[in-house]
Amino acid sequence: MNVPLDLGRLLVCPGRRLMGVVGKVITRSDVIARMLTDLESYGIKLRQIYMSSIDNTVQSRALIFLDTTESKTSLVELFRQYERHGLIEVEAVLTSPIDGFLSDTISHPPTVGGARSVIMRDGIYRGLLVGLREWFGAGGENFLYHIGYRTGLAFGEGCKKVGETLGTTDPLQIFQHISAGMFQWAGFGILETKNFTPDGGGNTCA
Repeated sequence: MNVPLDLGRLLVCPGRRLMGVVGKVITRSDVIARMLTDLESYGIKLRQIYMSSIDNTVQSRALIFLDTTESKTSLVELFRQYERHGLIEVEAVLTSPIDGFLSDTISHPPTVGGARSVIMRDGIYRGLLVGLREWFGAGGENFLYHIGYRTGLAFGEGCKKVGETLGTTDPLQIFQHISAGMFQWAGFGILETKNFTPDGGGNTCA
């Protein structure tokens, strides 16, 4: 079963008062549950939360988007209380530049596995591909082919390095167990492999 994943870090909620908090949270279920339950008791609704562990610590960095429309409590004061209780170390507070809109202007650049990444939404991606074909005709098609080829090589090299890190250089294992998963993780599609041979030949579809 496959379900969509919203990477978020952006809210468009007309008529709502939005705020965000970035900070270091103790990675314990009771701490996180206590903080989120407390926020709800003040009429503050959780909209998004993202957490990633900080190496060699008991903390995670958290990005929390909240809807404070129905609350009269100061979010800044509330999180100062949480800091005093040792629940979170606030690094930044995000405020909405226009009612109903909030984006993550703290986390830059976004990275995946330590490598800088760019999030390109479907409309922009399609606009780029269609535009190249419309504006440059056969030249645009040629450009797209070579870009796709070079991108594929770079993707393959990245998968190979992951395999080496995990102790395998076997192309079949890397393709089946790493490349296919990373292909789906990146949003390119779901790979289905047929008749894969040890020399690297075979048929795939996405």
